[in-house]
Amino acid sequence: MFFDNDDVTEINENIKNNAPMDIDTIVNLEIGEHVNSLEYKKIIKSEQYYKNNTDININGRMVLGEHGLERAENVADNRLAHDYFSLIVDQKIQYLLSKEWTVESDNDNILEQLNKIFNQDFKNKFQRVAKDAVVKYYGWLFVYPQGSDLKFQRLEAKNVIPFWSDIDKTELNAVIYFYSKVEYEGTQKKEKRYAQYWDNTGVIFYEANDSARYERTNKSGMVSFEGKPYNWEKIPFIPIKYNDEDIFLLDKIKSLIDDYDRQTSRNSNGLEDDLNKTLVVKNYDGTNAGQLRRDVKTHKIIKVSDDGGVDVLDLTVDIDNSNSHLDRLKKDIFMFGRAVDITSEFGANASAEARQYLYASLDMDCNTLERNCKNTLHSLLWFISKYYNMGDIQDTVDFVFNRDVITNEASAIDMCVKSQGVQGLSTRTILSNHPFVKNVDDELNTWKQEQKENAQMQDYLYDNPSFGNNDDNSNGGIDE
Repeated sequence: MFFDNDDVTEINENIKNNAPMDIDTIVNLEIGEHVNSLEYKKIIKSEQYYKNNTDININGRMVLGEHGLERAENVADNRLAHDYFSLIVDQKIQYLLSKEWTVESDNDNILEQLNKIFNQDFKNKFQRVAKDAVVKYYGWLFVYPQGSDLKFQRLEAKNVIPFWSDIDKTELNAVIYFYSKVEYEGTQKKEKRYAQYWDNTGVIFYEANDSARYERTNKSGMVSFEGKPYNWEKIPFIPIKYNDEDIFLLDKIKSLIDDYDRQTSRNSNGLEDDLNKTLVVKNYDGTNAGQLRRDVKTHKIIKVSDDGGVDVLDLTVDIDNSNSHLDRLKKDIFMFGRAVDITSEFGANASAEARQYLYASLDMDCNTLERNCKNTLHSLLWFISKYYNMGDIQDTVDFVFNRDVITNEASAIDMCVKSQGVQGLSTRTILSNHPFVKNVDDELNTWKQEQKENAQMQDYLYDNPSFGNNDDNSNGGIDE
């Protein structure tokens, strides 16, 4: 299960033979580069957009002034942020993971053990990690023993720096994990920063000094058994990836969301301060344009000289063109975000073909996410099998995800009924597609119990043919 601390990994040999820097220097360098990297900034921006804190809240309304663009004053500055990003993220997660996924194995003992490990608490945690992957590209689980059990911890994705051994990013050579926490020293409250460097030889612990440099404090094995340090043969950090191309979801739709926010905010501003009408004033009896606008807004009058006058240029936005542009933006957001517009003309009573068309893009995106989720679970099986001495179970266990599609329930039930007795189609598969079934295992257990009770009742009736017979004045009849 473990190998000794004296073993040396390839990454440490490369550092020793080819790099002038030691691990301590590399840890400080990598953390510094990471927090200033484009990837880190994308994670922060994605977190902000998930909270509907879009760029419209930063930019505000600008006008052309004497020195170029400047912040507009004394005018409406509505900043309408539209929460498309979190809607699309949540839709993907709910579609793939809102229905409880199940573990399948031909070995009943293994299945029982895995169901105890992959309990509801784990599945809730796993869903959060999968959401991290959709928002931040990576979600991370950390595996560690606690007493006689193996535990799983969700990690903050932006605080994990992986070192991959292959171009496909499937095997880890090492991991840097850095974090901060609030501590109390005497009467002071301080935020202290820490880091850990994990490789196949163990864990090195660091603490940041007053100069923000991480200094080594300790080194140990990954786990301790009977007071002796040991290491896993693999790094106990398990990722879920959103896709295989290192592309953030927000990168695909950010410009569309930003334009939608700008256009709707612009329309709202125009309606509020009536700046869609521009005044052309001749011989204005004043010197300040700002005073002119205040006179119009406050007193509804403009003072002009004898031969003066006022003309109005109507610069009203073409509502039809504006709405057409917004409709196209909305359509593109869902198209390139690979999601389903819930306000689409397709409804819950749509045909199966129409629903298949509507969900095509979402299905395509979730196919990749489901595969990556299964890869993560199979990676966890390696640690589980080693820790609980289950043997090699990775090829004997499968995970089934039941997607949550808006369906025509009557049509779905009819299809399930007609599917009974089809050769090669299991009862489990039929139940998993029945709209009334929330948990296939619970439904099967309930059905088995009902079958057993019905059989017992049939046996009783066979042995007691007079049960329930109230003809004439038999048992319980009333004599007059």
